[in-house]
Amino acid sequence: MNNIGKLLEEVIAKYSSDDIPFQTTDIHLVVSADKKVIEAQDDDGGFISDCDIDDCTDLPNEEFNNRITTLVRGMLSPMTEQINNMSIYKPFSFVLEDAEQNHLSEVYIVDDDTCILGGDLLHGLEVELDDFLSKLMKE
Repeated sequence: MNNIGKLLEEVIAKYSSDDIPFQTTDIHLVVSADKKVIEAQDDDGGFISDCDIDDCTDLPNEEFNNRITTLVRGMLSPMTEQINNMSIYKPFSFVLEDAEQNHLSEVYIVDDDTCILGGDLLHGLEVELDDFLSKLMKE
C-alpha cells in the first residue's frame, strides 16, 4: 500500500506553499475497486493524482471500503504535521468516496485547533434525519 502513501504525499505537496491559501475545502479520495485505483480530486473534481490499489480489490464491497478507509487513515496518521501545514483555508478534510462519488467516510478532518483522524463526526445523522422527516410527514 506504499502507493497510497505516495498519493497522499503528492496531495500534500500540491497544497504546500507559502502563497495565499487555496480555496479547497475537501480533498476527495475517489476509490474504484473495478479499476483498482484511488484518485485524489479537488472540490471541483479536478485531478490531483492517482495510484493503483491491488491488495484488497477482491474483497466484497463493504469489506473493501472498510479496508481502504483503514489503510488511508493509517497512512495519514504519521503525516499530521505536514497536513496541518497545508496551505488550505481551514476547516478542510480528506473524504473517501466510491467511484460514483458517494460519500464513504471522512478519514481526516482539520480545523484551526482540532484534527480528527477516525470515524465520521456525524455518524448515523442521515438515518436520524430520515426518521425525523418521516415522523413529520405522518403528522
